Amino acid sequence: MSVDEILFRASSNGELMVGGDGEITEIQLAKLNELRQRDRDSRTGAAKPLTDNMREELEKLINKRDNPELSATCIKRLIKVYAKAFHNREEDITSKYLEKGIECEEDSISTYCRVKKKFFKKNEINLTNKFTSGTPDFFDGSTDNILEAEEIIDVKSSWSLLTFLNSKMDKKVKHTYEWQGHTYLGLIPSAKRFRLAYVLSNSPAKNILDEKRKLQFMLGVIDPDVDPEYIRLCQKIERNHIFDMELFKTHNPGFDFHHDLDEWKWDIPYDKRVHETVIERDQLAINKLYAKVPECRKWIKENLL
Repeated sequence: MSVDEILFRASSNGELMVGGDGEITEIQLAKLNELRQRDRDSRTGAAKPLTDNMREELEKLINKRDNPELSATCIKRLIKVYAKAFHNREEDITSKYLEKGIECEEDSISTYCRVKKKFFKKNEINLTNKFTSGTPDFFDGSTDNILEAEEIIDVKSSWSLLTFLNSKMDKKVKHTYEWQGHTYLGLIPSAKRFRLAYVLSNSPAKNILDEKRKLQFMLGVIDPDVDPEYIRLCQKIERNHIFDMELFKTHNPGFDFHHDLDEWKWDIPYDKRVHETVIERDQLAINKLYAKVPECRKWIKENLL
């Protein structure tokens, strides 16, 4: 495989786009353009020539623009990309948060469609171009062809009510998700926007049972069937992870609850369990991502091959 064939995945492109200390800032770029314009104008007599200090500053800014330093975060990602592409090695990264996201994807999509009162088309196609790759969750458009989509939608299943509400209060979309969106929009030229849908779905039974087992070990409970404090805290775990009891029972027949279900009153209406952030198409951001890809490939060539 050639380094120039490496495609960078939507889910991790946010790491590529973390700026390094050596990257030129917007203010510095404006100064560079100002000095270049003055240098051009001086040749026609429209401005005074650059001083020696100005010319030295211009050369430093040009070098900083043309030879940016990659951030430590970006370099860590490139090492992982290289190990996967050339040696077929990658670390298995898992957590209860990732597990819930995978297990609850279908429920979250169904909830989102219900709230929007519209059926969206599920996507199974991994899209690629010369720079990136990605598999959006689903899309909206006049045809069943994702390459003709008008909107791209990705669903994020929140771990808990608190993480759901905190994401709702965020003034700016998470950096990783922002560049995931720009990646998808670059892969689908017809798409006008990217919708990031946060959905609060029931946790899988496995996650709830794992939390209960940890609690039993932490409390040193010998007989969990009769320990009142353990039972009280297990009820709390159930409330923290179940937001639609009927759906949970349908998916998990025979589950052993610590709550008396005749007294269950903790469901959250489905329309209160969805919020979304919209990223409009930004070709400048897409171009910035594509400009970063050759720099990343160059770094792999110079440091890892």
